Amino acid sequence: FKIPPGDTLRNKTILAKAEALYEELLGEDRDNLEAYISHFEQSLDSQNEENISHAYNCLEELIEDLDYEF
Repeated sequence: FKIPPGDTLRNKTILAKAEALYEELLGEDRDNLEAYISHFEQSLDSQNEENISHAYNCLEELIEDLDYEF
């Protein structure tokens, strides 16, 4: 029995964090985060573990950078 990538706690958690931060941002930072969220969601849909891992790491890094600036 395999859990779809979008249903794992790790992936749900980073999406929730990204969406919460998105609500607080404006302008270019918000646009950038939206693009990263979209890319991550597309990677989840692909169910390719390598793509998911890469997109996750990119999104996590951006969240850390934006959260620090905020």
